[in-house]
Amino acid sequence: MGLRRLMMAQPTGGDPYFGSVTSLLHMEGANGGTTFTDIKSNTWTRTASAVTSTAQAVAGSSSMFVASGNIQSTTAIGGGGVGTGNFTIEGWFRATATTARGLFHTALSGSAAGIAAGWDQTSGMWQVYFNGSVFSSSATSLTLNTWIHFALVRNGTSCVLYINGTAVVSFTSSANITAAGMTVGAYFNASFPWVGYIDEFRITKGVARYTGAFTPPSVPFPNS
Repeated sequence: MGLRRLMMAQPTGGDPYFGSVTSLLHMEGANGGTTFTDIKSNTWTRTASAVTSTAQAVAGSSSMFVASGNIQSTTAIGGGGVGTGNFTIEGWFRATATTARGLFHTALSGSAAGIAAGWDQTSGMWQVYFNGSVFSSSATSLTLNTWIHFALVRNGTSCVLYINGTAVVSFTSSANITAAGMTVGAYFNASFPWVGYIDEFRITKGVARYTGAFTPPSVPFPNS
């Protein structure tokens, strides 16, 4: 309980990059709720069983629970997508099964294009889909029933998936990613869903928040 109380404390000060945040979801809601409020006013719709749950939270009183389905927004990244620039897509997850799959995907339908990250239970590896290519690593296993921070960052052409502040997948890409939308809780549409909880999801466009090993940030993420 001591760790939970510490993580629920509101961070002091604001976010110096808040103006570059295009989406911020605290996943707050009633148990079994179907409404997902975005601080940046994007509209999110749900498919299948994605709900807010008070059973677990890394901050606040609830998180999103997914066993099938997801939530989607057509505007979460904004016009032009992330383009060829820097970005940070991050949040917290708590997997409840090793069959967990996609944490997020910029695609809203059955396509491997765009950007996605998650866990492949078949190979036992973390994977990043980036502009049609797949990059993976088994350097870090999937720990169940524990809150873990994830962040996919592009800095220049250097792209890194961090798990709890440690790089687990690294590659280079200058690809122009134009998708303006986002799926959270699955790879595209309702296919390959995450199994467990997701909380404090944030997209920062134009900013590489992390450029090396780091300590996971305090939560909840600031609203200004």
